[in-house]
Amino acid sequence: MEQTKNSRLTELAQFLRGRRERLTPELVGLPEGGRRRTPGLRREEVASLAGVSVDWYTRLGHPGVDAGAGQHRARAAAQRQ
Repeated sequence: MEQTKNSRLTELAQFLRGRRERLTPELVGLPEGGRRRTPGLRREEVASLAGVSVDWYTRLGHPGVDAGAGQHRARAAAQRQ
């Protein structure tokens, strides 16, 4: 069965969130940065590590947003641990 674009984007959003939750600032060489409401890295931290804007990274997991392959690779490299 072929996945729709929406379901692929939903899967991508879930993947990115799961990776963010498993990483800590210390694992990627960032200062702790104080209290966190949720575990893992903040979107801003991942965006900075991946070399993309916070706005772009935040919108990435929402249906209707498409990203180029180079930016997918940059995010993957930033979250690889």
